[in-house]
Amino acid sequence: ESVSGHENMSKGDRGPDQYLPPFHGNRCAYVNAWMKIKIIWELTATKAEVTAIHKVITDEKCADSYLSIDRDELAIQRRAANAPIPSCADFGS
Repeated sequence: ESVSGHENMSKGDRGPDQYLPPFHGNRCAYVNAWMKIKIIWELTATKAEVTAIHKVITDEKCADSYLSIDRDELAIQRRAANAPIPSCADFGS
């Protein structure tokens, strides 16, 4: 988990250019998750986001495993992202 519940509320929907987890050990995972969301949903990134991500990768010396997404994982996540959202009633079954 990149951030605690309280910290998650504090960050809101701000990107890595406006928020980074206070514990440096979580920053690589945070930018990795951010990049995966952008890739899965085929979203663009702002110059400020890209700059912040590069800074985290450099400053925190993120492992190569944080810098990519596996093709199989990407396919699974894209299928899930494009699947119909179940109704609330479906969650009880």
